[in-house]
Amino acid sequence: MPFDFNPVIFLPLFFIFAFSSLGWGLLMLRMSGGRRLMPDCLHTLFYAGILGVLIEGNLFLAAGALGLLQPILLISIIFLGIAAFALSAKMLSPLVGEQTNRRGVVSFWVLSLPFIFLIFIYAMFPDDSGDAYLYHLTVPNYYAQEGRIVSVPISFCFNYPLLIEMFYMAAIRLSHEQAGVMMNAALALLACLGLFLTGRKMGGALAGYASAFIFISTPLTLIWAPTSLVDCSTAAFLAGALLALLRWRGGADKRWLYLAGVCAGGAMAVKLLMGFAALAVFPLGVLGVSVFGMRSERPRNTASNLLLYGAGAATAYAPWIIKNALLTGNPVFPFFVKFIPTRPDLARTALLLHEMHGLPAWKGMGELLERMAGLLPLMAWDATWMPVIAMAIIPFGWVCAVRKKSERFFWSVLILLEGFLIFYGRVAQVRWFQGFYALFALAPALILARYIKENPRLGRNILVIGVAFIYILAGRIYYLRIYESGQYPWLIFSHSALVKYMQPAPKLQDALLLNEVIPPDGRALLYDKEILSAGRWMRRRFIQAGKFQFDYWAEEGLGVEEIYRRLKEMGATHIVALEDSSHKSFDELIARFCRQSPSSLHCKIYALN
Repeated sequence: MPFDFNPVIFLPLFFIFAFSSLGWGLLMLRMSGGRRLMPDCLHTLFYAGILGVLIEGNLFLAAGALGLLQPILLISIIFLGIAAFALSAKMLSPLVGEQTNRRGVVSFWVLSLPFIFLIFIYAMFPDDSGDAYLYHLTVPNYYAQEGRIVSVPISFCFNYPLLIEMFYMAAIRLSHEQAGVMMNAALALLACLGLFLTGRKMGGALAGYASAFIFISTPLTLIWAPTSLVDCSTAAFLAGALLALLRWRGGADKRWLYLAGVCAGGAMAVKLLMGFAALAVFPLGVLGVSVFGMRSERPRNTASNLLLYGAGAATAYAPWIIKNALLTGNPVFPFFVKFIPTRPDLARTALLLHEMHGLPAWKGMGELLERMAGLLPLMAWDATWMPVIAMAIIPFGWVCAVRKKSERFFWSVLILLEGFLIFYGRVAQVRWFQGFYALFALAPALILARYIKENPRLGRNILVIGVAFIYILAGRIYYLRIYESGQYPWLIFSHSALVKYMQPAPKLQDALLLNEVIPPDGRALLYDKEILSAGRWMRRRFIQAGKFQFDYWAEEGLGVEEIYRRLKEMGATHIVALEDSSHKSFDELIARFCRQSPSSLHCKIYALN
């Protein structure tokens, strides 16, 4: 039932996913002795969640890579995790954290529950964001229809590390994509737990609750956590890495270093852009702590610390290195395509990606200031108030922490992340750095907690004003979502109303037609200028290529006959032309080698001769 959006279909699978991945994480902690490393059960819950997502996602990846993407194997992986949870659940009892007070818990849940409830409600809605069609849901569906993870023509997005998308792939094979999307939303809640634990360690329980509340209530989280876009999932992994480094910095077991590396590598496996934090900022922090910090150590120990952290990151990211080496020829794709032999079609699109969104070269302070000015319009005050406020606070906090060894590492990490964000400037999209913003949320929370401790009465008044401010801005986001987009929360409780809501969606209607016209053993080339096609809804094999593919063939000097031959080699039986699809080679191919099939207003379907 791929297009039946009834929550009864996908909610059970979501809960099964959640408990199964938690079971895998608990099993790993139990087998590795990590449970004894955890200071309390909340840490156990948090890191079991992180490790479980990493393990189960990689098991789904392995199943697909081996061509074993069959329901029976996916169900076996899931139920082994459920069995592990049943055997290890006592590790979570009692769920009582250090210095946790009932009043703080109640206050946090009372304030946060409306946001958490609406995030999960909207996670049940079909995701209509552009990147869901580009790759977040299209890639998992591509693999699901193939029954395995295979090399993909032309599209660089298909060859990113896609840890969370592995859950989408399994969900599509077993039931419905929304079960995987809800796992993405659940990771935003897991990030809250990580921020609470980090804030509590840095500034007490109030700082912990404030950090978690600020993150879950900021409009960027409310907008993107309920979608298939994985930016909020990076927050959980980066919070795990920072918390582990803070534990290690405080003189604890060196295994925290390895765990920090695993979390940082996991963040890269979710979104490659997090590599800046994983490969630069956190290692610099380890180096700084080892050489100048509270743990001042010999050079040999400093090197071993970096190696231990690096080993953890490599462990988490290694499956994607292997996958890219096999499918693209370049283990670190999409980087170094000029130096490492890479499939030519993918190398070309990777270079285009670097031109559009790559790290800009240093061209002096003048251009840097220009990029900073370009960043400000992207930071719309109503949606990104938290990062803006935090970025103003972080330099102040760093200056104040220069003489405090206990805080120097934390504020140095934040200011390095902020510096990278500013340097990247306007070539980025604001949401890409949601993992950074989660750590930024700690800055105002720590300042606020410290101020309330020193000035209780005035501090509480500021706290009340801040909560009111948050609710007003969040209310505006939901007002726009409900009254401008028509996404009434109660639609999800009425199956007929939700189906009616989805009827005008052109890409869904295109997919329904394609699934009817193209035979079960057919394969369609989906051609679109922006590569935003109906592929995510297809229940037939497809090739999502578009104008890039024909541009590449034209650069190779291929004639129409050779293009036709290559399409037949790919197994294409049909070509689907979507809007804005004019191309000289494409038009000639259609005229000479195709015949038109039943079509719709938004797409024309042609059968290859």
